[in-house]
Amino acid sequence: MHNKKVWFITGASHGLGLAFVKMLLEKGDRVAATTRSIANLSRNITALAGNFLPLQVDLTDEQAIEQAIADTHKTFGRIDVVVNNAGYAVHGAMEELGPAVIDRCFAINTVAPMTVMYKVLPYLRRQRSGYILNISSLAACASAADTDMYAATKHAILGLSERIMEEVHSLGINITVVAPAAFQAQLWSKEYFTMENVRLHDHDEVAAGFIELAGQPNPPRLLLLDNHTTPLKLEKHSNNEIQFVR
Repeated sequence: MHNKKVWFITGASHGLGLAFVKMLLEKGDRVAATTRSIANLSRNITALAGNFLPLQVDLTDEQAIEQAIADTHKTFGRIDVVVNNAGYAVHGAMEELGPAVIDRCFAINTVAPMTVMYKVLPYLRRQRSGYILNISSLAACASAADTDMYAATKHAILGLSERIMEEVHSLGINITVVAPAAFQAQLWSKEYFTMENVRLHDHDEVAAGFIELAGQPNPPRLLLLDNHTTPLKLEKHSNNEIQFVR
């Protein structure tokens, strides 16, 4: 029986993704992490040989995603947890954003996690186990002014995840959509809006909470996080549909 999990994480070079990678490697799990720059990621990571697989991946390239997942499975023999963490957000009304910005927002926030799920599910189906954690946003449920496109991309991944959940649950595969209020914002594109000092919680604390989720036998389907300053806490609800985190 394998005690240590194999993780595949997108958007791992900074912020929450980097906190995930560091924490998982410290606890002895094996991690494949995608980034646009392996050099930037690797200089922030200390890992035992054989536990860490950095992957330079353009998440707008379907073949690159397919190859990264195949390389992960070949290297570690299985994939237990997938974290669709990479994100791109813009601030502005729809008519203010050019087609290139809108296309990239959908490509990273919707098409990329959809492609990751599509490419990884055959591996999870064969092993009849696995967990997918999709990072969405509270904007998917209640968007703020001038976040039209970002909200649309995150709502799409929420709806898609809900359908796939029904299809794969009987195979021992679980999916959770996490909808945080806001993280410190290297996520936000600098040409529109930068939230320099806004944090949901400390990235290490949030990563620890998400790692705990992956260890639950029946994790929630939707996890809403507010922007309160009290520590991260997982709260069970009887229907197991939603957990509020404060």
